[in-house]
Amino acid sequence: MSVQKLLLFGFCCVSLLAFGQKKQYHKAYFADGTLKEEGWIKKDQKNGYWKFYHSNGNLESEGRFKNNERTKYWYYYRENGSKIKEGKKVKEWTDLASFKKENKLSDLRQ
Repeated sequence: MSVQKLLLFGFCCVSLLAFGQKKQYHKAYFADGTLKEEGWIKKDQKNGYWKFYHSNGNLESEGRFKNNERTKYWYYYRENGSKIKEGKKVKEWTDLASFKKENKLSDLRQ
């Protein structure tokens, strides 16, 4: 095999790997078949617009991901469908104590 053919073969393989990472639309369901979440996956990470649902089928939250991290603007809803709050990038707390430190619980009771 000539060097040129070998280089061309290598370039084609690298191109397929680099450009073969297509976005796929993902849907997951609760055990009863109700939609749980839906959104775009690229390179095994959440990217683009996502929606999450309560077990009753109503929207729970929606917003954008970039490389599995919540980013930009998010909306949050109660189980009855009414909006709780919305805002720019939301911090993800690791426990209830850190959440309470930075938020008023009255915000969630509206």
